[in-house]
Amino acid sequence: MQSVKFLIFISISIPILTTFVNCTSGGERLKNVHRQSKILTEETSILLQDGKYHEAIAIIEILKKLHPKDPVIVKMYEFIPFEIRNEYENRSLLLGSNVSFRKKTNKSTLKKVLLYIPDRILDLADIFSLEFSVGGQLGVEAWITRGFQVSAYTGMTVGLGWLGKKQFGVQNSQLFNLGLGPFGVYRNYTDQSGTGGDKNSSDIFYLHKPSRDVYQKYQDYWSVGFRVGLIFFGFRFEVHPYEIYDFFAGIAGFDPGNDDLAKTDPLDFTYEQQQHLHIMKGMIFNMGKKGMIDYHRKYPTITQEGPEKEYDTSPKRKSETPVY
Repeated sequence: MQSVKFLIFISISIPILTTFVNCTSGGERLKNVHRQSKILTEETSILLQDGKYHEAIAIIEILKKLHPKDPVIVKMYEFIPFEIRNEYENRSLLLGSNVSFRKKTNKSTLKKVLLYIPDRILDLADIFSLEFSVGGQLGVEAWITRGFQVSAYTGMTVGLGWLGKKQFGVQNSQLFNLGLGPFGVYRNYTDQSGTGGDKNSSDIFYLHKPSRDVYQKYQDYWSVGFRVGLIFFGFRFEVHPYEIYDFFAGIAGFDPGNDDLAKTDPLDFTYEQQQHLHIMKGMIFNMGKKGMIDYHRKYPTITQEGPEKEYDTSPKRKSETPVY
């Protein structure tokens, strides 16, 4: 039910948010981003108190883009247990989304036995992904890894399908990709929600490489596939070579993709936290490089909102009222 509510929210909010951001003045736009960053700081404090360290890292990662050296954010990050920080810091940028950032769990032996066959079936299914989409779109893409591609596609779509990494669900996307090989113009904002949890990513760049945010969050840089879009209908199909390795390793009891149901759980955000994350990522996406520079100049820290105000960053529960 929570995922359905979130899907309705993102489907409605993407065009509204885009229009709102484009119509607001530069100063007001930066103020809105700063206000949203404070809300996310509050949510991070709550997550830390609840012991949801993986979820906290996911938000801190966004906040660091806005305030990379902010002492409050640094302190929050250092509060996370070393082993979880170490897992995050040493994740493979080369493999990207092929290795999921999920919470390791200690399920009972019985549960592990019962989930062994379903995990192998899902690992096999993850070798492929496909999506049927509707919405304004036009173009074609084909690739043998994103370093060897031919792409001329643009679209604002809602898609349904098996999206990879045990994700059967809906994808809401704004995409422009014009490129040859690893070079080109790439602009993307995407939200996913389904059986594999909620994911979103925004990115603008001119050189495809595995470390890009979009290839860390949900797209597979190393896949082989194609996409076509014609006026209102589209289709995407991919083969994921790393998932072949993950499937055979899973038979032997290993989980290099860190996505087995018997050994991991997805990140667990509340509906409100999902909303705030979605809004913030949309704002950052629409700010652009110049907007980010202006933001860093005007708001160097999370606590700064003009000379006469300071923000109370002490940990709070949901029942408490934030102090500004």
